[in-house]
Amino acid sequence: MKILECYPFKLTEPPVELIEGFSAYDGNLKDKPGDLHMGIDYVRRKDDKFVSFEVYSCHDGEAHQGLSKTWGKFVTIKKIINKNLRYYTIYAHLSKINLNIPLLPKDKDRERPKGLKVKSGFLLGRAGITGRTNRLIQLHFE
Repeated sequence: MKILECYPFKLTEPPVELIEGFSAYDGNLKDKPGDLHMGIDYVRRKDDKFVSFEVYSCHDGEAHQGLSKTWGKFVTIKKIINKNLRYYTIYAHLSKINLNIPLLPKDKDRERPKGLKVKSGFLLGRAGITGRTNRLIQLHFE
């Protein structure tokens, strides 16, 4: 079974590029270099500006959308490998999200509604500036 079958976006021109790596910021997105970074960040530049791009799922699973102060608008996809093993991928700072993806409940004690079944390559939304982005269009992926 392939886990990450594709990048979170299709090939574009100009290309989408990885700008901040995992574990620590290097300052490329106006963050403090060395601060903890739990994902990887992608951007697309046209001339000297960051521009939005479509974001696609990296794997099959069950999708939900949510909103937080840090991530802004985000999508999470749960992948179940077997009854003892599952993982989640998070696509954060989105400006638009596919309207078919159900919302996570705001109350943590409430049961999650059934998510939307998605396949690898499913259009989730567009990269944006929601959450903590220093007003730079990006996708935070973890």
